[in-house]
Amino acid sequence: MATTGCEYYTIATGQQQRQWHYHYTYYYQWLRQHENILSHYCTDGGQQLSLTAKRLLVASKHIKRDLPLQKIKRVSLQFRRLTFPLIVGAVVGCFAALATYKGIISYWIGISLTISGFILAYYGWLGSWQINVELTGEHTLHYFTDRRTPQLDEFINKANQQLAWFQVR
Repeated sequence: MATTGCEYYTIATGQQQRQWHYHYTYYYQWLRQHENILSHYCTDGGQQLSLTAKRLLVASKHIKRDLPLQKIKRVSLQFRRLTFPLIVGAVVGCFAALATYKGIISYWIGISLTISGFILAYYGWLGSWQINVELTGEHTLHYFTDRRTPQLDEFINKANQQLAWFQVR
């Protein structure tokens, strides 16, 4: 049985108390014990994130990652604008509009390229939510999802609670 204790002071009395965290999972690789999934989330892009007592599993169509919780600092959620579609769409839209105005390309091709470019720039401006998994060695894994849902917030809170247990040790 792995136990850990940390000291803290109460605000009301100012006396020192000890808080104990008990966890009944042995962390030995040779045991090969079955791990229960504590929390599970599927992103819009097809990635599946599963949290167990010892690891974070990330599975997509092409890649499967098994990240031990000892190597993860924290899991966070961040909103990001998509730079590549934003820049490419704005450049294509502006040059297509200018080329159509000057008569370099035909009217319908120019209008369709202009509208397509601005739609692409708008898509980049809308942005996307990103799940960040910060590892211990200055490396961060990013997974995109289109929406922020209560299930995603619950998954991230559960993962950070499990990670806090490893940091207390």
